[in-house]
Amino acid sequence: MRWRGRVGAVAVAAVAACQGSSRTSTGRRDGGVAPGDAAVPEGRIEGDVITLPAPPIELPRQESFRVLAPGAAPRRALRYAWKPGEREVTAAARIRSRQLVDGRWSEPVAAPAEQVGFAVSTVIGADHATLVLRGLPGAGNEDGPWRTLVAGQDARVSITARGQLGAPALADPGSPRAAAAADEITQRWLAAAVPLPDEPVGKGARWRVVTVLRSGGTVVKQTAEYTLVAARGTAWVIDALVRRVGETQTVVPDGLPRGSAAELVAFFREVKGRVTVGRDLPWPRAGALKAEVRVHARIAIPGRPVAEHITEDIGDVTLTAK
Repeated sequence: MRWRGRVGAVAVAAVAACQGSSRTSTGRRDGGVAPGDAAVPEGRIEGDVITLPAPPIELPRQESFRVLAPGAAPRRALRYAWKPGEREVTAAARIRSRQLVDGRWSEPVAAPAEQVGFAVSTVIGADHATLVLRGLPGAGNEDGPWRTLVAGQDARVSITARGQLGAPALADPGSPRAAAAADEITQRWLAAAVPLPDEPVGKGARWRVVTVLRSGGTVVKQTAEYTLVAARGTAWVIDALVRRVGETQTVVPDGLPRGSAAELVAFFREVKGRVTVGRDLPWPRAGALKAEVRVHARIAIPGRPVAEHITEDIGDVTLTAK
């Protein structure tokens, strides 16, 4: 869905889906020394731009998990209790978009409704469960990495009783889009699912989880804060605030002329609202969220002026599990 993966570029909206990201610097065509006598690492040369290879980084990486307030007594440790069988989980979005053109915002336009979902089968182990995830076809997700997941290939991922997700393993890890599909699973799941703290907590408890991950080939930092509103039978009512921020980075999108470059200048995404999470699955049974996404990007195509793209999406997201 665009509200989740739009950080990839520079964009999804302007050109083509991005497959990777890397930092760039400018040096001489002959591979000599860049200004300032800084050594130029070996990389791909396109015109006067040297594109440095992206270093191998294991993502996602959880930077911190902190309880901000333990809540009222009595307190107890919250844990998921897995059940075998298959569930379907979905996220549906209705978004209105606008863009900044010549210093003025355009009128908001309603984007086509989008929906993405997983079929989730749970295999119960001794100290953790394994989720078998298969992408469900839906409006607005026919292209890109999601196609790999709805074309019959599933993924297995371990998950702890606190809802901590492992690294997805695709049935065919050698397929051309396997890595991108694994990133897509992770970023969509982390945007909606609720992880639980290790410590005992009570009503009013707040916790914060900071994670670095890839979304659309771009590295972003997610800061998610959760507040326990109530515990009702087999479910918890939780207020969620999930922000993602992407700093300046260069991406190399497919589908552009040789020598083109695209730069993500800034990315901000916020989704907040109240969700109800069952004890048998971290994905909310129900949730009504407000979403806001802002993207600032530049695209350079040889022989043309640099194009500036500033967009804003505002809308509603509905989460369900059945």
